[in-house]
Amino acid sequence: MLTDIYSQLLIMSAVAGVLYLLLKLANKLTKKYFTATWHYYSHLLMYSLLFDSVLSEQAGDNQK
Repeated sequence: MLTDIYSQLLIMSAVAGVLYLLLKLANKLTKKYFTATWHYYSHLLMYSLLFDSVLSEQAGDNQK
């Protein structure tokens, strides 16, 4: 049970890390065409993926 939580956190952390790197690599291109609001919401979406997995795992543990 605890290993499942850690494995899910590890996977979601890796996904968030890859998304962060992709956004940073594409920042010079996207800065020309997109506004700061777009950058803000894209990072917010990336961070919400990480926090969503943590909250859903905790909710699942409380139901058992």
